Amino acid sequence: MNTYTFFRPVVQIFLERIDDPQKEPLTVIKCMSDMIIREEENRSHLFGGEIQSFFPLMGQLNFLKKQSGLSDRYVLCWFDDREEDFNLSWKRLNGVRFSEQPVLISGQKRKPAYSVSFTATAGHLS
Repeated sequence: MNTYTFFRPVVQIFLERIDDPQKEPLTVIKCMSDMIIREEENRSHLFGGEIQSFFPLMGQLNFLKKQSGLSDRYVLCWFDDREEDFNLSWKRLNGVRFSEQPVLISGQKRKPAYSVSFTATAGHLS
């Protein structure tokens, strides 16, 4: 099993709609720590991961605070800044389900920081 670590990415979160792909993200978050993603051997998903500390740059996290938001599927997109080739730096996870509501871990310096774990059914990480 591989583990992928991405250094403090800015992540766009879209609703996953196969028939009507979303052009505008629900929210954009800035990770204040590394985002860690693991390949998993599970029948329901291929990847599992967590974002230890993040805050919203654009949009709100209200969609995750509803039960319907937890049962919905999302697409996460970001660029890996360590990758020299721009074509290889684009990363994406599809079929993302958040395991829980974002947990408030600190509210210092006027920016609340959250933590969340997730699973994904497919992805482009390498």
